[in-house]
Amino acid sequence: MIRPTQKLKKVFYGITISQEWQNEQELHHHHHLTRPPSYLVQLALMEQFGKELPRGEEKSEWAISLDFGGISWLVSDWKRYAWDIYGPEPESAPAEKLQKKLESAAVIVGNQVKKMARDHRDRDEISLKGEYPRLKALYEFFRGEAEETLDRLEHQPPVGKGSASAGDGLKESMTRLNSWFADRAALDRRLHANTLAAITIFFSTIEAVLDAAFALGDRQGRTFDEYRNLKWADRLKQWLDVSRGESAEVYQTLTELWREYRNTIAHSSPAFSLPVPGFGLIPFDYEDLDLPRAVPWALREPEEARRVFAAFDAIMRIFQSHDLLKFALKYAESGLPIYIETKLSEDLKKHMTLLEAFEEELMHRCELQDRFNNMDI
Repeated sequence: MIRPTQKLKKVFYGITISQEWQNEQELHHHHHLTRPPSYLVQLALMEQFGKELPRGEEKSEWAISLDFGGISWLVSDWKRYAWDIYGPEPESAPAEKLQKKLESAAVIVGNQVKKMARDHRDRDEISLKGEYPRLKALYEFFRGEAEETLDRLEHQPPVGKGSASAGDGLKESMTRLNSWFADRAALDRRLHANTLAAITIFFSTIEAVLDAAFALGDRQGRTFDEYRNLKWADRLKQWLDVSRGESAEVYQTLTELWREYRNTIAHSSPAFSLPVPGFGLIPFDYEDLDLPRAVPWALREPEEARRVFAAFDAIMRIFQSHDLLKFALKYAESGLPIYIETKLSEDLKKHMTLLEAFEEELMHRCELQDRFNNMDI
């Protein structure tokens, strides 16, 4: 628990709880603030005055009447994020002084939270923000763009076909030819850019599923940081046997895509060359010439996009039928916080009897989360 410090007490000097409740509708609105966020101001006020804060009006988690500088103020939350200062008169100077005090108090509490966070992380008493739905939506967008472009490429008339007529001269033919190649190049760029974006984001969705697997599975004595420091392939192999069958084949394809496409984009993987006097630069290894980055627009050929997406579909089918990963995937898809803290994760794991029962529990928790977000509870 956060505890009052001398710094906090000093900042709050001159601020007391008002004996009379101030009506927001009768006051002048001075400030609407988001930094520091409302919850830090709330924690600072709770620690200073040693009690829970009263509930605010609609969409307000808390509100409190304060006396400062001989003036009674109302400070209230808005949607657990922003906070407002109201006073009886429009003069801004006193309100700004109160604002600075509350901001300073929130910063002090924020620094205490950072120190606490390090200790909690060391003990794995943490949760992760559910990122999978956002990542999946991005992946599906870029994949959709890529597949639409690939269809257009496949149905593009062959060069020289189209609006040609017997009376076309050389100039008209060259103009038409240049236009065809320009259209083709534009479609190639669009296909490759969207495919590479989809590849990069898809591997992020796998990371999110593997985080959920850590929350639900046998951690093999590892902390979350130790687990996360493993290569993604080693994290995958902690849950999935990739030594045989379809899993082995798909795993091999994924590692190739990771190395050849994802790493090249995400880390700008260098392609090394060496100078040969009187000759020029040559690659370290001639086999590097076969890597995607050696080919214009990165993909070897448009049809490569089909192979990429087929591999991604295959690994998702494997996840959906795996004893543990099917639960991890559903958990990630829910968008709920991923519980690394053992007590919370064990409570959720009690519902892993059947996938349908697990989904029902996730839906119930999502409904509660929506009600909380909408400030219905």
